Amino acid sequence: MKKKYNLLLILFISSLLFACNTEDVKSIDEREVYVTFRGTIAKMITDDRAIVHWEEGGRTHRILVDLSVNSAVTFQVGDEVVVGYDGEIKESDPAQINTLSVELVD
Repeated sequence: MKKKYNLLLILFISSLLFACNTEDVKSIDEREVYVTFRGTIAKMITDDRAIVHWEEGGRTHRILVDLSVNSAVTFQVGDEVVVGYDGEIKESDPAQINTLSVELVD
C-alpha cells in the first residue's frame, strides 16, 4: 500500500513539473508581427522564396523571405514589398527570418 502512495506521489509531482516546463507554442497564424521592413525583391530562389534587399543607414542587407505566406500574390524580381516577421534574425548570408507577412507595395 505504501508503494502505491509513493508511486502516486511521484506521478503527481512529475506531472506538475512537466506542466511547468511546457512552453506556450503558438502556430504561425497566432504569432504577432513585431517588426516590418520595406525592401525590393532582388532574386527569386524558388517560386516561394526570394532574396529581398533592405537598405538601412546606407547599407544594403540581403534577407531570405518566405513568400508563401501570401499565396494570393505572384511576386517578381523588382517588386517592392513590406515584410513582417517576429523580430528574430538568423545571422547568415543572406540573413534569415521567420516571415509572417509579405505585402506588395502599390
